[in-house]
Amino acid sequence: MSIENDDGLTTEEMAEALPNTSPEEVAAGEAPADEITTLIPEPEEIHEDSPAPADNVIEPTQEIEQPVELVHSENGPIADQNLAHLEDTNVESTANPSQVIEEVKTPENTPEPTVPVNYFQEYISEIMKGNNLPAKTVVSVVERYYSAMKPMLPISIQEGSQAQISLWQAIYTTINTSGNDFNVAWNVWLNMFNYYSDSIFSIPKAFRFFEFMRMPRDQIIAFQRILNLLILTANPTTRAVNLKRIDLEATLSVYFSEKNRMTIMMFYNN
Repeated sequence: MSIENDDGLTTEEMAEALPNTSPEEVAAGEAPADEITTLIPEPEEIHEDSPAPADNVIEPTQEIEQPVELVHSENGPIADQNLAHLEDTNVESTANPSQVIEEVKTPENTPEPTVPVNYFQEYISEIMKGNNLPAKTVVSVVERYYSAMKPMLPISIQEGSQAQISLWQAIYTTINTSGNDFNVAWNVWLNMFNYYSDSIFSIPKAFRFFEFMRMPRDQIIAFQRILNLLILTANPTTRAVNLKRIDLEATLSVYFSEKNRMTIMMFYNN
């Protein structure tokens, strides 16, 4: 009959472990004490700072789950742990077709954008096609004057003074015409001065080289006053207001003939 001791060993197992001892002697407790004690394992000394045995450590068998990001769809929120993979994947869109922005296609018959019409150039073109010689002469004179006197263009004193003399002669020639020829030509002068009011016919630019012009003094005064008249009355929107500030008789009192004065005054009084 086998008997188990406190450590769960039977008498036969203990007898095998103890040489020269039978199971009956082991059961009767007659085995040598020093041999019996060798069967009882020494308890291991446990310290509070000692690490736990490796066999007692339970390694995690599953990776820690990453936070789940919710994606809202038409059927409610759905979970996706990694949305980045969708960027490089060709997935057919399930969005509502009405919410898809389609590429705007330009109709094949769309007209080309129109260029704004330069009404001044169109006006000049009509003048040059017409039969009014004094008006056409004004256009040609101003174009030559602009080529010589345009801002930032280097010019000598001789060239500048000669350009001013030529301009005076052209204006005076127009004043000596009469009737419809004068009215048309003087309107061209006004339109030219208005168009170039920020350029060659501005106050700082219009009176350049006056001190170098070789002309009689009365002609220089008459030229200066007629330039003032053209500059102040060039703009049709301010012409009436400015005319109230101008004494036409005083302006035309030097050098101009009575006929010249009447021609100009009739134009502005109509």
